[in-house]
Amino acid sequence: MSDVEPEPVVTEEPVVVPKKKGRKKAVKVAEPAQEPAPAPTKKGRKKAAAAKAAAPEPIKGDKSTKMTDSQKTSLKNHMMEKTSGGMTISEARSTRMKLMSRMRKGMTLEDALKDIA
Repeated sequence: MSDVEPEPVVTEEPVVVPKKKGRKKAVKVAEPAQEPAPAPTKKGRKKAAAAKAAAPEPIKGDKSTKMTDSQKTSLKNHMMEKTSGGMTISEARSTRMKLMSRMRKGMTLEDALKDIA
């Protein structure tokens, strides 16, 4: 008899590759509703009224919006005058950005120019 060992049988198992999932969408989390404050007693009414009047309104971010077409054209014409008047490119860019930020908040071109100066 031979001393040769038989080779073990190797079976190949199929490899399961998970599918790539798309980008997950952000889930909006509802902020918990604030519980109403307990009704003030007769003694605490003045304090509650004073605290309510003294509490500043929270600022909810920037109120800027997109510029209208008329604002864009007035800004473009103004910048053309400035750059032809000898303003450098970097100065023109800085001025344009300052004006645009103010005009988005609702200022006119003249008001924005006064605010910058």
